[in-house]
Amino acid sequence: MKKTLVSGAAMAKHLDVSITYIAKLCADDVIGRRPDGKFDQDAARLKYLKWLRDPQRRAARSEAASEFDRAKTRLLELRIAEREGLLMLASDCEAFHDDLCAQLRAGLAGMGARCSRGNPVIRKAIDDAGFELLERLSARAEKQAIEAEVVLAEATAPNEEAEAKHPEIH
Repeated sequence: MKKTLVSGAAMAKHLDVSITYIAKLCADDVIGRRPDGKFDQDAARLKYLKWLRDPQRRAARSEAASEFDRAKTRLLELRIAEREGLLMLASDCEAFHDDLCAQLRAGLAGMGARCSRGNPVIRKAIDDAGFELLERLSARAEKQAIEAEVVLAEATAPNEEAEAKHPEIH
């Protein structure tokens, strides 16, 4: 059987792809170009079809597509939840909490003077109770911040199982 030798443009037309894609297939060693720059049309077609049918290539591609779809779905869910008022930016939440804490601190600071009617013993008791409340709130907030850091560290830690499956990615 005689080999049919064709140019890159003819090979691209035969496979119904662009000349640029033919160059990419050559660079990826999917099909081979002869030293004279021509292609063996039948051999190139068979190698191209074999490459298209390669289950490993298709599985990797469908896994990447699935991962992309999951990420896109998650992003849409977050956008919808934000629009529905179920989510807010962390910076907005922090600003709201800072404002609440400042108002509480200011309110407690003047409470002893307002409630004691000039009695220093009562004023001190009220001021001490306000200070103890602020200390408890501060300790609780610090504990929650530490717990949040642990959760964030666990969520962003490298997944050892994923690394074992795909060491080339990590």
